[in-house]
Amino acid sequence: MARWLYPLLLLLMVCGVYANSFPGNYFLDDYVVVQTNPLVSEPDVVEIFLTDYWGPDVNSGLHRPLVILSFALKHWLFGPAPLADHLLNVLLHALVSLLIYLTLRRWQMGQTVAWLTAALFAVHPIHTEVVNEAVGRAELLAALGVLLVLYVARAVAGWWRYPLLVLSFLFGVLAKENAVTVLALLPLLDGFRRNRGVAVWWHRHWRDYVCLSGTALAWLALRNWGVQRWVPRDAADPFYTPLKLMEPIERVLTALQIQWLYLWKQLYPADLRGIYSGGGYLLPVDTPWSLLGMVVLVASLVVLVAGVWLYRRGSVAGLSVLLYACAFAPTANIFFATGATMAERLAYLPSVWFCLGLAGVLVQLTERTALSRLGLGFCVFVLLGYSGRTLVRNNDFASPLALWEADVHRDPLNITAWMYLANRYWEAKELTKSEVAFRQALQLGPEFTEALFAYASFLLEQKRFDEALELALHAEGLKTSDMPNLYMLVADIYLELGNPQEAGRWLEKARWRYAQDDYFLFLQGWVYEALGDVTGAVASYRQIKVPLEQWRLDARLSTFLLNQGDYPGAEAFLRRSLKLGETAETWNNLGIALALQGKAGEAKAAFSRAMQLDPDKPGYSENYQRIPAVLPGQRPGNSNP
Repeated sequence: MARWLYPLLLLLMVCGVYANSFPGNYFLDDYVVVQTNPLVSEPDVVEIFLTDYWGPDVNSGLHRPLVILSFALKHWLFGPAPLADHLLNVLLHALVSLLIYLTLRRWQMGQTVAWLTAALFAVHPIHTEVVNEAVGRAELLAALGVLLVLYVARAVAGWWRYPLLVLSFLFGVLAKENAVTVLALLPLLDGFRRNRGVAVWWHRHWRDYVCLSGTALAWLALRNWGVQRWVPRDAADPFYTPLKLMEPIERVLTALQIQWLYLWKQLYPADLRGIYSGGGYLLPVDTPWSLLGMVVLVASLVVLVAGVWLYRRGSVAGLSVLLYACAFAPTANIFFATGATMAERLAYLPSVWFCLGLAGVLVQLTERTALSRLGLGFCVFVLLGYSGRTLVRNNDFASPLALWEADVHRDPLNITAWMYLANRYWEAKELTKSEVAFRQALQLGPEFTEALFAYASFLLEQKRFDEALELALHAEGLKTSDMPNLYMLVADIYLELGNPQEAGRWLEKARWRYAQDDYFLFLQGWVYEALGDVTGAVASYRQIKVPLEQWRLDARLSTFLLNQGDYPGAEAFLRRSLKLGETAETWNNLGIALALQGKAGEAKAAFSRAMQLDPDKPGYSENYQRIPAVLPGQRPGNSNP
């Protein structure tokens, strides 16, 4: 086979298994990180590099500016639709798969092992989350950075090797923190089958390690002291990060159990999920003396010791075990607790080395004369099986609703999936289904504050204010840290119940974090309005950047401005509202503002547009007909529909 056919076949395999995943959608974290992130729609490169991954008003401890920059560039070139993000993720996955092949060849892996490793990685179903969700970009870019470091370290000679190593390393760690594991992966590969002794090896490579270590220290300094974080560190939520609240021994044993679950899902990826939560996938292991604790601990130690022994004997299987363990170390919750208990995206970089080990075993089967046909057939079977499963799994990512319906079908105890499903039913206006899903989530987790918050928001929209208030106050009593968004929800409910004084008290609790937030400004304006402070209400409403339709802000503020005689101000606000989205009511109010300034022709056109959008509203036609008789200072009828 011609050499160029190997990489071409890899690219075709990636395109084939993800052909049914277009046009793509946004899921979960995509909403905050991509869709509504002002640093994506209106990028500032300096701010991107000095801001937390989740935005300026969040302190997650994460710093991934290269990912945000990639979203901003895509938004600038192709707009806000998810298609381009998904296409780029597919292409990046293909590039990572290709680089695996090229890198392993540079590290003197056999052609068959290198290609089969890359092929298994290219079609593996566990990568569907990374490729189908926009925020999977972090995993893709980090893996690309790690592989570039490994490739440059082996393939490039001369002085420019060192800047390339630095740039490749920064490319990885500025995409995701786990790319720092290349500092352990590189010496493991360097030491594999080393036959000239440590002294010769160190003499040849010490500059690489000094260069990478210095860059790592500079990156850590930027991450810890250069990033601006003005809010307290995010608190642990037991429903998302139960391992953070466990004692060290229980956490380590439970984390080891999760590692075995990851391994099983890579070997047999039949039960993949969008999110893991609740008691349907995890049994806490509180002591090493229990049967489960002993099995998990002993099995893990045996594999690790066997990996070291095989590595020293020059076995690819031993190398893959150690590389896999190092790649998973930052997110395994073994050495320290992280913000994620289990997520399939975390297996992206480690699965490179899982596929290397699996490819090594399969190739050994094909090289034995007695088993060559069986081994070759099994290779084809595994590749076809993984490819078919990936094609099927892509269907779950057809929409967020499809993903969460699949999750709760596979795991009825998945608390978080029930909550997300409820939110999607709510968005689709399937209110009965939404309430059933909310109740199921709270039945499984009565103290799940985020589900309580979401259900209270749902009840507020349904105008079931007393029920909403009871749930919101219950959530506030359970919280383990400040929840300014919950305080604003309580304020909203009190306003609906006609108690602006209590609403104002709750709203003040959120001021320190959300004083410039549109929702906060709307509620503050409503409090002022209810208390009769028209000037304060107008000042708050005017600061709102993107008013939501349900706030009826154009009607509120234009009425205030017209009552104060500020007709040009009312006109300016209403024209801004029309740029965000036109409604018949907004055009009618604009017509009133124009008529009161004596702009009869423009007013008539505005009323005409209102009639076109809502021909059944008699007030609009009455205003249109009265325009010739209107004089400045006289108001047409129906000024406050």
